[in-house]
Amino acid sequence: MTDFRRSRIAYYESRLRDFSSNGILYLFEPEVATSPPLNFQDNQVLRKIRFAFRSFMGRSDRRPEPTYEDNAIAFIDPPYYEIRCFSSGRVEIFRSPIFRRNVRDPSIRHVDFDGIILDGHRLDNVSKLLRETFNIRSDVFLHIVLFGVQEAFPYAKFFTYKMSTTPFKDNVVVLPSLTMPAASTVSLVILLREHLLGGDIILPEDL
Repeated sequence: MTDFRRSRIAYYESRLRDFSSNGILYLFEPEVATSPPLNFQDNQVLRKIRFAFRSFMGRSDRRPEPTYEDNAIAFIDPPYYEIRCFSSGRVEIFRSPIFRRNVRDPSIRHVDFDGIILDGHRLDNVSKLLRETFNIRSDVFLHIVLFGVQEAFPYAKFFTYKMSTTPFKDNVVVLPSLTMPAASTVSLVILLREHLLGGDIILPEDL
């Protein structure tokens, strides 16, 4: 694990109280950084960034103004999301919550893998942003990290009618990274479904 990814995981782990104590981090990390670094003061660049994240930020009247940081621009609205673009081409999205309510027993928590897979529709906009605005031509690695999931069960009924009967043991779970080839045009919904429900990650069992 790179120092950058480790530092971002530590950052959100320290912020969980601001996000209902659970959430998911999507971290896009290009194999080769964009060059030259992106200028976030450019109004055209800012407009494209806002457009790419519009579905994560919800209604236009609730979208926060950007916060400018060292080599980054952020859109922050706890307890729902925190989005950050780095001038190097890295992008992170943290959203909360990630649990599906169990109507029979509210004490049982299910991690909503259906929602994670369907996020692929929104993440496709981020992938397009990286290729067209950040001018990324290399492979891109998508890292996915779950927070606040200790003793919660993976659940993916919509796609497979399956779930795991074994809960997560750790509060922070780093899933295997997904490689997005430079020439790929396959939707992230399909890639995430194959990646997450292949059996090696959430170990689905028939309901």
